Amino acid sequence: MTGVTTVTVRPEDGAGRLDRWFRRHYPGLSHGRLEKLLRTGQVRIDGKRARAGDTFIGVLSAGLDQGLALEPALRRASAAAGLACLAAGAQTAMPNRTAIEAALGRLS
Repeated sequence: MTGVTTVTVRPEDGAGRLDRWFRRHYPGLSHGRLEKLLRTGQVRIDGKRARAGDTFIGVLSAGLDQGLALEPALRRASAAAGLACLAAGAQTAMPNRTAIEAALGRLS
């Protein structure tokens, strides 16, 4: 990847892990290269460097974009952020939709 590329992520992809999204859309990009791009601030989300806290914001935004009311969207985002804290590495710690749904089921 060279130069600046701006990509709009579809709402259904918004709650997925960043590394998986890159693997699907940029199959030639190695995981090591992606980690370096993240570490050096070359991957930006809404104009800001991708960080661990982006799990909460990403899942909240995706939920609201999908038409969820604020309370359930916040609940999903909180569950996702909690799950992200259980693994090392910001980009690999972000849970997928299945993990978020499972966590919400355990909390109900």
